Amino acid sequence: MMGERSSEGIGGQGAGEPVAIRYDCSAPNHHYDGDGDRHGGEYSMSEAAAAIDDGRGVVDWSSLNDHLLMQIFGLLTTVDRCRLCCVCKTWRHVAMDPSFWCMEGNLYSLSVSKPHATEQAVKAVVLRSRGTLVNLFFQSCKRSLLEFIGRNCPMLEGFIVGDVKFFTLHGGEREWMPAVSAFVHGCGDRLRSLKILFQVTEIHVKVPRRRGEISEVVKALVTGLPKLVCLVLHITGADRLTDRDVRVITQNLPRLEVLKLTGARITNASLDLIGTRLDNLRSLHVDSCSKLTREAVDSLRSNWENLQVSANGIFR
Repeated sequence: MMGERSSEGIGGQGAGEPVAIRYDCSAPNHHYDGDGDRHGGEYSMSEAAAAIDDGRGVVDWSSLNDHLLMQIFGLLTTVDRCRLCCVCKTWRHVAMDPSFWCMEGNLYSLSVSKPHATEQAVKAVVLRSRGTLVNLFFQSCKRSLLEFIGRNCPMLEGFIVGDVKFFTLHGGEREWMPAVSAFVHGCGDRLRSLKILFQVTEIHVKVPRRRGEISEVVKALVTGLPKLVCLVLHITGADRLTDRDVRVITQNLPRLEVLKLTGARITNASLDLIGTRLDNLRSLHVDSCSKLTREAVDSLRSNWENLQVSANGIFR
């Protein structure tokens, strides 16, 4: 089939709002909507706003009622709300409200600046959400943390993790598969968007490493997360994605609207599979996939007018 792709997404979604956009991990928070009424001489929302606008400021923050604190705290980032818990008992009580933690856990900046605190912070956010967390993203993920997320985030729809160390001393596949299995079992019913970066590090030992270990992990993710509409896989180091991986992706994820395979060792055959099997695809990124040819990329663009293709770093 060639020409324009279907203008209707999964579940009757119109072309103006692709499904992948609705499950974007950068979606804004849903904040608590307080009523702003006065309680026992405390500041109301309108009074506090007026005081701030005219430069007088709030004289005594301890006089702010819980509803107003909820409004203010709802404007803050995940990391800042974590810090509020250390100010005083009142602020900790308000900041611990589950409504703050159900939509988004954005710990990316914290995990970059303080990687040693990542696991503790992620677990704290997940536990505070009480199983209602929808989006979660951070920088570095260990096997134990991925398994923890799978067991405690049944409502997860968007997941971004920027640095997964995949060592091959004892076989990265065997080490990671229990955690991956727990993740797909716990999150597979609802997850729509997955962005993950694997760093495959080969440790030199006398026993030769079996090639394709990362492919087994990718296969487990793809087959266990059938509702994905956005998939970003960036694999660096000793292993890369190949045509075999693309074949598994196109066979198991027909709903994909966004696919990004940076630095993969795929050939023009993968572009043919993507063009014929992924009818809902709107955006394809194959940057730095050096085995692709410019002619094949241009052919895909001309055959599918509604498909945006990014192919930087291809020189053939």
